[in-house]
Amino acid sequence: MDVFTLVVFLLTALILLIGFLGQIIFKRTNIPDIIWLILFGIILSFFLTPDQKSLLTRFAGPFGTLALVIILFNAGMEFDLVEFSKGVPRGMLLAVVAFFISSFVSGGMACYFLHWPCLYGLLLGVAIGGTSSGVIVPIITKMHVGDYLKSILTVESISTDILVIIFAVSLMDLIAKGTTSPVEAFKDIIAAFSIGTTIGLFGALLWLFFVVKIEKEIRSYLLDFTIVLLLYVFTEFIGGSGPIAALTFGLVIGNTGSVRKIIRIPEKVKISKGERAFYDELNFFIVTFFFVYLGIMFDFSNLRLVLFGLLLSIVFVIERVVAVYISFYRSKLSTQEKNLASVMMGRGLSAAVVSQMPIAILAPIMKDTLRVQILKEFSPVVLSVIFFSILITVVGVYALGWKAMATGKRQVRPSKA
Repeated sequence: MDVFTLVVFLLTALILLIGFLGQIIFKRTNIPDIIWLILFGIILSFFLTPDQKSLLTRFAGPFGTLALVIILFNAGMEFDLVEFSKGVPRGMLLAVVAFFISSFVSGGMACYFLHWPCLYGLLLGVAIGGTSSGVIVPIITKMHVGDYLKSILTVESISTDILVIIFAVSLMDLIAKGTTSPVEAFKDIIAAFSIGTTIGLFGALLWLFFVVKIEKEIRSYLLDFTIVLLLYVFTEFIGGSGPIAALTFGLVIGNTGSVRKIIRIPEKVKISKGERAFYDELNFFIVTFFFVYLGIMFDFSNLRLVLFGLLLSIVFVIERVVAVYISFYRSKLSTQEKNLASVMMGRGLSAAVVSQMPIAILAPIMKDTLRVQILKEFSPVVLSVIFFSILITVVGVYALGWKAMATGKRQVRPSKA
């Protein structure tokens, strides 16, 4: 066997081993495994040439999307449908408030400190304006908190993933052609949510009836996920939100007992413990490699941009606290739960994808070399924000866990809501 193959096998084994050890450490210390995976990715990045890193960048879209789909599908299967629905209003409110505060503040800081044009600064603000479901969902599902808070933070992170993509595309269209208005962007968002929810719901219901007829011939755990991928592609093709479709499909499939009370689904249809365990393992595999990949993409070459990303991440802490307390006004969540929501500010997948879009879409049509240089600075800033915001989230979770242990309560307690 050649050396390259041996190195690939060795790295694969090391990454998975770090993932397993990270889970053990998280259970014992409340330090999420994400931080170790990202740090390992950063270490690996020093052994790669710029050309090799550029080659890996091309996989950001497909790999990131695959990670997002499996994370959301698995999260939907794990959630109680009733509790999840309770978190939708607060989650949507938190998503909108946090996204717009972060976007405008970050955009203003880019204009002031980096001397970027306003639209370019706002584009950066939008790119890093939302939390990432790829970061928040894996952390929150492993913590012993109430389903109500879990549902709020999941809805928020998924919603802001969509807001980031749609507003970023709209702003790039505005920069390139000057044809997109805020009203049109808002319509696109509503349409994406509606189409994604509808396709995910009806797709899941049709699949539940159909699976009874074919399970005697074939019943593979991967078959459900195959349908999820098909629904994702179809939903995105017609202008809907594929992530929302994946989450909705998972919610229905994982809550067949509750759905059966509303619609007459055959008694034979149920999700076994083996199937849930399989998707947990698949989720672990994909998420582990995704965060190592993010670490590899981190760039230290321009210290000015890295420090600016750190500054933005620190400002996000203040913005997050403000957004949480505005959105949770008169809610039944405890102070401890609000504090936990305040540190759940990690950026990730959508920001990473958007960071590559300006240089790919706008740079080829730009004649102004100064503005092309600005576009090249997008990626280092965004990836710095991803790293530092996740680090702050990790430190915040650990700090809250430490305080809980100091008072004899090892985990954050759920509220009565």
